[in-house]
Amino acid sequence: VGEKVGKNAYLVLDVPTGFHVKTTLNTNSMYVGDLIPNKTIEVTFPVKINVKDPGNYTFKLKAVYLDEYGNTRRSKPVQFGVYVEPPPNFKVSNIVSEVYVNSKGTVKVILTSDKPVKEATAILTVKPPLYVLSSECYLGDLNPNQTKIAVFKIKASKDAEAITYPADLRIKYKVLNEWVTSDPIKIGIKVNPTVKFEIIGCPEIMQGEEKIVTVKIRNLGNFTVRDATARIMIVDPFTSTDDSAYIGTLKPGETKEISFKIKAKSDATPKEYGLDVEVKYKNMEGEWSISEPTKMVIKVIPSKPPILQFIVPGLIAVVIVAYLLRRY
Repeated sequence: VGEKVGKNAYLVLDVPTGFHVKTTLNTNSMYVGDLIPNKTIEVTFPVKINVKDPGNYTFKLKAVYLDEYGNTRRSKPVQFGVYVEPPPNFKVSNIVSEVYVNSKGTVKVILTSDKPVKEATAILTVKPPLYVLSSECYLGDLNPNQTKIAVFKIKASKDAEAITYPADLRIKYKVLNEWVTSDPIKIGIKVNPTVKFEIIGCPEIMQGEEKIVTVKIRNLGNFTVRDATARIMIVDPFTSTDDSAYIGTLKPGETKEISFKIKAKSDATPKEYGLDVEVKYKNMEGEWSISEPTKMVIKVIPSKPPILQFIVPGLIAVVIVAYLLRRY
């Protein structure tokens, strides 16, 4: 706004604490050439912001130039205010967890932003017994109040419980070609219990006998399991040459028969025994999972004394002969 030309001018930007000017020369100045009276120019200073609080901050701008005699001159600083907006507020409206104990699953985080955001990526952090298999999900540009869904793959170990575990969600996005990461958003990830099964029936087996025993198994869960296979844990006094049984698809509340080939030792104590049965199946995500053991009760009964093997058929034959003689 003066009357003379400022030649080969630099504009120098002074910023308050918490700000840093990032020009190509790594200084707080920008070359603008000759400053002609009453001519308006536009200059852009990239500024790194390290303040936590939004609000108005005072900046100062001055010019360094050569006068008509070639002497270096400095203008008086001109103050102006810069308003620092609060960062985008990311809000999580819902979390859908399809993670089950001792299996892999997906977690869907539904979120919005109150400000436009460029090239956003959601980053999830968890701690054992949860493990993130895909920790980042690209969301793209977010418009105000636009709903986005971030999908993550998570594994819950066999030590996980059917509870909700804490996790941190951060959003990384671009501002003036630089990446910015939001403060962590505290969320909870629910781990669902494995499907429970019920064994119905109490088969009997004699001492020393080998036979195929059949029971029924029922799905006590709330979703359909697929490609399910039951496996019985054989312990003394039993052995088995076929300890698994294919179930296939089993809907909630549905019951199917399963069979195992079991042999009881000849010296097995006659009584009821409880054998553990585990079920391996595919959950709703198509991931393999193994159920908690459920008890199958099997009763060992005394074997027939060898003599009875001959006496009983003989007595039956005598009775039949006596009946026929009496009749005829």
